[in-house]
Amino acid sequence: MKEPSAGKIKVILVAFYDIDSFPVCTLHAVLKKGGFDVVSFFFKKLNANNTMTFPTKTEIDFFVSEIKKNQPLFVGMSVRSTHFKLAAELTQRIKAEVETPVLWGGVHATIRPEQSIQHADIVCVGEGENAVAELAARLSRNESYEDISNLWIKKPHDIVRNEVRPLIQDLDRVPFPDFTDEDKYLLEDGQLKNYPAPSQKRTFWIMTSRGCPYSCSYCCNNILRKVYEGKGAYVRRRTVDNVIQELVEAKTRFPKLSFIAFEDDVFTMNLEWLKDFATKYKERIHLPFFCYGYPSTISESLLRVLKDAGATDMTLGIQTGSPEIRRGCYGRRESNEEILKAAQLLNKFGIRGSYDIILDSLIESEADQQMTFDLVASLPRPFQLHTHTLTHFPETDLTKLLLKKNLIEENDVEDQKQKSYQRWTPQLDLKREKGNLYWDNLYYLLGATSISTETVLGVSKIRLFKRCPQVLTFFLIMMREVSSVFRQVMRVPRYLAKRVLRLTALMQDPGRNKC
Repeated sequence: MKEPSAGKIKVILVAFYDIDSFPVCTLHAVLKKGGFDVVSFFFKKLNANNTMTFPTKTEIDFFVSEIKKNQPLFVGMSVRSTHFKLAAELTQRIKAEVETPVLWGGVHATIRPEQSIQHADIVCVGEGENAVAELAARLSRNESYEDISNLWIKKPHDIVRNEVRPLIQDLDRVPFPDFTDEDKYLLEDGQLKNYPAPSQKRTFWIMTSRGCPYSCSYCCNNILRKVYEGKGAYVRRRTVDNVIQELVEAKTRFPKLSFIAFEDDVFTMNLEWLKDFATKYKERIHLPFFCYGYPSTISESLLRVLKDAGATDMTLGIQTGSPEIRRGCYGRRESNEEILKAAQLLNKFGIRGSYDIILDSLIESEADQQMTFDLVASLPRPFQLHTHTLTHFPETDLTKLLLKKNLIEENDVEDQKQKSYQRWTPQLDLKREKGNLYWDNLYYLLGATSISTETVLGVSKIRLFKRCPQVLTFFLIMMREVSSVFRQVMRVPRYLAKRVLRLTALMQDPGRNKC
């Protein structure tokens, strides 16, 4: 494996538990285009069940040794609230052993800059493309960088808080994220490992827009809108031609691509844009794809366009079946009727639906939870359910409300709690509180295509499973494990059958002599 060339002046970017990090891969492309020697480190991967394993001392020591060996111009970390403590520890270690500035960017740095600047030397508040490129240029010329917009600078006895610059309105000007394996490394198990090679990439992740047209009270967009107030349109979208150009280049660069995943907060927000996109996508890309929708945006005309273009999968947010909680606490406007209609339309057009639900909520009564179950049970099957745990992200309206009502404490906010390490979209999690575990069991059953809705409704009426949900959870876990083993065993005869057919064909064709 080719390692970074030690001693050569470079910029090091760091992503935590996100090997396809849009911020890091975009900044990598920006700095590379600006002529800088840039290396990106991806510190650990997500586990298969969307959980994260805490780094060991060996892994942290190795990370710091790589920074020390490379002596970069600066280290830029993309920080989410869940990784605040990790970023703080790594920053402290770097500053103790290496004379290089450490910059924090990303969502957490933007929504809690005062906290972040206590640890980092520089904090980027807001979009980083122009600010980081300007910082690299100033540092490379050994010039002062204290007046760069979007940056907070920590000085010995002061903090310089520069103004947030206007949002980038023309997204076509931003270089495409660099997802190649050039100058990118995975740091895992105290080792420097290869970033996935182009030949390994089957799914390509892409964003056609920035910003969300909605402002759900539990989401980071809720606070980011306030940070960017007066800085231009919050929701912006690239031109269709720019999006298609990136996908054309991706198909060339990654020859085994078979699926496209659109990661926009809401991909379905503009029918006219989608019509133009669908025509060009079908003509030049022609691969199945996934996207996120919003219930009130779903219509027959929209799904007809997306289905014709190649849409196979879509995720919609339900969150709760209680209209009162949805509107009054979560800040969402859609009705149960709109959710059900959207799900029925997805089913009609043969687009696989997956739905987000929030569990572990302190503001929902048992009646609210029952309404959610009733709504989900009425959705056309099959579908996939993502049962999210309610995570209290810093500074959002919902977190502030729960703090004000003394339902949570500061230690429950995600930068301190770090709940997402163990739980983000878990199923059959025995650590859950008993009441939430009961509903989790039922949602797991609803997601199983082999079990009828009538059967699940019958299970929901068994008092034992409500009083002692662990009994049902244990049984379902055992059944899941048995099913997994069965699938593995069944692969063996399929493999043998293929080999027998292959050998038979060879025996019938004397011109072949290779097995």
